[in-house]
Formats: sequence, structure tokens, C-alpha cells
Amino acid sequence: MRPFRQKHLPPLLLLFTLWLLFFWQLLTPVMADRVSLKQGDFSGQFVAFATYQYERMSRLEIPLWNPYNNGGLPFIADSQAAVFYPPRLLSILLAKVSDSWGYHTLELEMAMHVLGYTIAMYALVHQLVRSRWAGLFSAVIAGYGGYLSGYPPLQLAVLEAGVWFPLVILCLHVATPPSGLRLFWIVWGGVALGMSWLAGHPQTSWFLTYIAVAYLGFRLWHPPAPTHRRARTMLGTVALLGIITLGTTAITFLPAAEYLLHTARAGMGFAEKGNGFPLQDILQVILPQVVSLYSPLHLGYVGLFWVGASLFSQHRESRFWLVCAGVGLLLSFGQHTVVFSALYNVLPGLRFFRGQERAAYVVVNALAVAIGYGVVAWLERSPTHSARLHRVTRDMAIGMSGLLGVVFILWQGFPTQYGHLIQPVALVWGVMLAVGWGVRLTNPQRVLTILLVACVVELFSLYSATSATYDQQPALSQLDFTPTERHAPILQDATLPARVDGFRGLTDNYGSLYQLYDARGISPLFIDGLYAIQQPPFANLDRFEINPTFWELNAVEYVYSGEAQLPIASEPIWEGADRWGHIWLHRLTNPRPFALLLNQVDVVDSDAFARALLLDSRYQPRHSIILNTPPTQPLEPDRPLIGEAHVTQFEPEAITLTVESNQPAILSLAHPHYVGWVAHLNEQSVPLLRAYGGWSAIEVPSGKHTLTLRYRPLSFTIGWVLTALTLTGVILISAIRNLFGVRHAE
Repeated sequence: MRPFRQKHLPPLLLLFTLWLLFFWQLLTPVMADRVSLKQGDFSGQFVAFATYQYERMSRLEIPLWNPYNNGGLPFIADSQAAVFYPPRLLSILLAKVSDSWGYHTLELEMAMHVLGYTIAMYALVHQLVRSRWAGLFSAVIAGYGGYLSGYPPLQLAVLEAGVWFPLVILCLHVATPPSGLRLFWIVWGGVALGMSWLAGHPQTSWFLTYIAVAYLGFRLWHPPAPTHRRARTMLGTVALLGIITLGTTAITFLPAAEYLLHTARAGMGFAEKGNGFPLQDILQVILPQVVSLYSPLHLGYVGLFWVGASLFSQHRESRFWLVCAGVGLLLSFGQHTVVFSALYNVLPGLRFFRGQERAAYVVVNALAVAIGYGVVAWLERSPTHSARLHRVTRDMAIGMSGLLGVVFILWQGFPTQYGHLIQPVALVWGVMLAVGWGVRLTNPQRVLTILLVACVVELFSLYSATSATYDQQPALSQLDFTPTERHAPILQDATLPARVDGFRGLTDNYGSLYQLYDARGISPLFIDGLYAIQQPPFANLDRFEINPTFWELNAVEYVYSGEAQLPIASEPIWEGADRWGHIWLHRLTNPRPFALLLNQVDVVDSDAFARALLLDSRYQPRHSIILNTPPTQPLEPDRPLIGEAHVTQFEPEAITLTVESNQPAILSLAHPHYVGWVAHLNEQSVPLLRAYGGWSAIEVPSGKHTLTLRYRPLSFTIGWVLTALTLTGVILISAIRNLFGVRHAE
């Protein structure tokens, strides 16, 4: 331990100190100085869902289903819920022990991930190039540059899925030395990659998986060995990595893969998935906060200097990471370049994701590693390389000075339009002068110190507590975790479930926060049948907010609206305001019940036909039910139907009803038709029918019955078994290896 403390403790302490400096306004106990992450997806998606997860897991319950958003959704399968992500489970445990769950809990979780990421990046780069200075520069630039300090803290799943990059690559590097393959570290690389997938942003984890596979291939493709042996070794190693990764994350990956096939996302085409950076956003590399709100491609001027130095590196791995960065940059432009079009039908997985600008993740992490090689190349530079670097530095200084002059002229002529450019351009110019002066010194340690200080000054000045990501108020002021007066009338209703359309008034995923049965939500995944009616193809904003067909099928009883009067019979029971202005809370005069008996059936051959019929204003879904398959028992549509159905229990994964009818009928349920739900009528299994192109129904005979519905997804059962077996195996292998190592040492 003494050599470790002497060598690595100072840089690790420096990284910890810089972390405290960067996040001091988030961590300070002085509330007047404290900032908090902006509301938006962070509050409406991640805090809301994590709070539901906390409430359920605090009662030692597994939150398989969430009835409080989208009319009900498979919570375990919504990847961004990160139900079994170990750091989230630790946050829940610590908050439960300290009774301190709140908005700030996830802010601390975010900040701790950044700290862990910088330490892991230092460890990776030091392992690659054996330089503490290189590790420090890579860690600081990657951890506090424009990417990780921009939107990922607000899109928490993006950040938490991405920070596993250095650990995955470190394990794979250690596993593939020239002397031979170390499968033990391939196994742990698979576990680290599985942690990324558990964090809840599949697109980021998909990028990381491709980087990991490419790096494995690069490391294992040793020219001296025969081609067939290299191919066999690489395929076997990648297969082992994939098996461990899938086994680690199977507990949520299998339900999520199943869910994806039943969501509206599955129907998106090239046009919806091809968006990316506009080509002008390449200016982010040089000028932050100029062409867009965030600058995910910005590494700082010092970072650019080290990337330039890496071009002179003789190490083959430096070229690998530069190529990775180039490919990631081209992908990040989406359909604005031909690269995305060419790879769209070739690269497995690419067609599943939209938002191609997120490939900035690949660019930043690949360049962070290349920076380490750049530092070493500069330390080991020849006189020729040194002269070239000085010329590059001089040319960049001239170019930046000219750019600053242009910006200054624009500012003088158009101060309102261009005034915001002065500060970032002036800061970069000042850092550039410091670098240009520093690299001419003869003492390498002094040069590196000056450049590290310049790097910290530039990045921390631009991104610490930036107004694009943080609000100047404490977390306690951001979000009220208790229902407000506008929610009280619904919470007082004893109806099970008292459904609400919370497009206004409730908004986001706050149904999960306040335990209100919201038919809406902002989770990026919607069950396809429900989404098609919520937002039909011809929808405009008014149709989206005011949708009686959607209310009918979801048994909505309460509606928040900006209109004082709805197009159907209703009564305003509360008046106030939300973030968009004045609103009313309406109670519908004759809402459809959650369970409704019908004896008239229209049979269609597709969900599309069912939806087209529903959107016909002449169709009355309360008088006839649309089924995809004909009922097995004969109905009597000409005979008056006398009966009723009552919900006696409505829990997230269990619903109980009593049903009584004078004749055979179809029981229509305002509940999503989704795989994993099973029904029992009088303790006998009965099939769930698909109604209205996305909702559930059950055939019931005449008489009095008890109906139970339970959510028991087979994908979750198989998933947790695979994950338990995988992690148990990894732990046993590690224990045996350590035991063998101790005995061997003795």
C-alpha cells in the first residue's frame, strides 16, 4: 500500500478536491448558496419514477407495474426506471435508513457518478500509458467538459449508463495482454457493461457495447497468429463478454426487450430516427455555448491541444481511439451525412434509437483516452515534433485571435444578438494564450501544471453550476413531494381507480409522485395501442389535450384543462393555475366505469381497423366493444343486459372485481392489454381478449363471479433467474481465484 499511496494518492486527492470545487454549490450546507438541477426530465421523469420505486421498495415490494402513468405501464420494463440498478438501490437504502428521500437524493447520486467516472478514467489512462499526468488530464477533461456537464445530469440515465466506459475498457485491456488472454477480466468487463445496461439508457449502453467489441477485436487481432485462430479467439471472447453482460442485466433487459416490441417506438421509421447535430454544430469543438444551449463536443482548448499532440503518438492504440472518435462524430450528425444512411440497415441496433447526436458520447470518451496518449507523446517528443506542435499552437492562436476580433466587431454593431458570444470566446482566447506561453517553458512539470490549471479554469468557468443545467435555488424549492390543493379533490375520491387526464395540472410523470391514476405521462415508451388513441395521426394541440375518445377508453373521471368548458358534460370543481397558465379541474358528469359489461361486439381483423373505427365520431364504444377475435360463447345483443361490475381491490400488480350478469357478456376493462397479465374467473384461468386495439376484455358467463387479474411476466421470472445465476457464478469464480492466489502465494 505504501507505493500506491506515494504514487496515486496525490492525484486521487486532487480529483476529489476538483470534484468538490465543481459541485460545491450543489453540496454546500448554506442554502442561500445552493443550486439544484433544473426541472424538466430530471424532475418529471427520473425523480417521479424513482420516488415510486422508493415507495414500493421501502415496503419490500418489487415494482413490476406502475398504474399511475399512461393508464398503466410495465415499470420493470421501462428502461429509464432503472429498477435494479445497484447504485439506485444503494440510494434507496441510504435514504430509507436516514429518512431523507427527496430531490437532492438523485442530485447526489448524479454527482457521485461523476466522481467515480473521473477516478475510473484516471485509472484507465494510467494503465494504458503509465503516466499520472495523462490520467489527470483525461479524467478532468472527460469529467468536466461540455458533454458530461451539459444535458446528461438532467437526463440521469444517459449519465449513469455512460460513466461505466472507463471500467469496461480497463477490464478488457487488462484481459488482453500480449502474453495471453485473461478470461477472468473478460467476465468482470461483462459485469461492468451489464451495469451500464441496468442504468437505463439503452442507446448509450449500445454505443459502449460497440466500443467494447471493437476494442476487443483490436486487442486480439495479433498479426503473428494465423487468421483463423485470431477470428476464433475473438468470437469466443466476444461471446463470453456478451453472455456475462446479458446475464447481469437480464432481470430488466428481457422485460425491456419485450416491452419495446409493444411500444409506439417500434413503428418509427428512418425520418424519426435520423435526427442529429446540424453540421454547424461542429463549431462546438472550438466555441462553447455559441451555436446551441449545450456544447457536448467541447473538450476545452487544452483538450484540443492534447488531441493534436496525440496525432504525433507512435502508439497504435492512439490511432484506434482517434478513429473511434471520427466514426462517432460522423454518426452524431445523423441523416445530415451519408454515414448514418449507409449504416442504418447494416449496423445492428442502430434503427432502434433516435437522437443520433448522443453519439457525442463516443467522441468524448474516445478523445479522452487519446488525450492520454497526447500527453505522453508531448513528454517524449522529438525536436521535430516539438516544432510542429509549436507551429500548430501558433496557428490556432492566430485563428482564435481573428475569431475574437470578428466577434468583437459583431458585438459592437449588434450587442443584443452577439453579446453572449464575448464571454466564452474571451475565456477560450485567454486559455489559448496561457497554453501558448506555457508550452515554451523548459521545465515539463511546470508546463503540465500550467496546462492543468488552464484546463480547470476554462472548464469550471464554463460548466460549473451553469444556468443551462442548474437553477439558483436549493432542491427543497424545486418540487413539492406532497400533493397540492389542485390534487386534493381527486385524492378524496374513493373510486378505484379515480382516473385523471393530467396533460395539464398534473403533467409529466407526477402521477407516480402523488399516486394519482394519470392516463398520461412523459415516459418515452408508450404501449402502442394506447398511444395511437392518445395522439391520433391527425392530432393538433387541442385534439391532444381534449380527447373524449381517449377519456372514454381509459375511464377518465377528472380532466385538467385550460378550457372553462369541455365538449362533453362536466362540472368544474377547482380553478387555479399551472406552469402554462390558468386551468380548471373538471369532473365528467357521466364517466365510463373501469369495468363495463357489454353484449354487442364488433370483430375486426387488426388493431389499425379497430382504431379507425374508434376515431369515427359516430361510433359509441360504450354500446359496443371492438374485439380482435370473436367471442367463444354466444351473446344475446337483442336482450337487455342487466348486470354490474365493481372493483374491490386495485393494487399495482393485482386487481380484483366482482361481476354479476343476467346473461353471457364481455367485460370491458379500461386497462392496457399487455403480455404478462393473467386473469382468473372464480379461480379458473381465462384468456384476456384484446379490445379497442389495445385494451383488455374478458368473457364472463351469466351469474355472479369473482375476477382477479395479476401481473406475472415470464420475462421477469426468467430474467431474475439468469441474473442471479450469473452474479453467483461471477462471485464464486472470483472467490476461488482469490483463494487459489492466496494459497499459491503461501
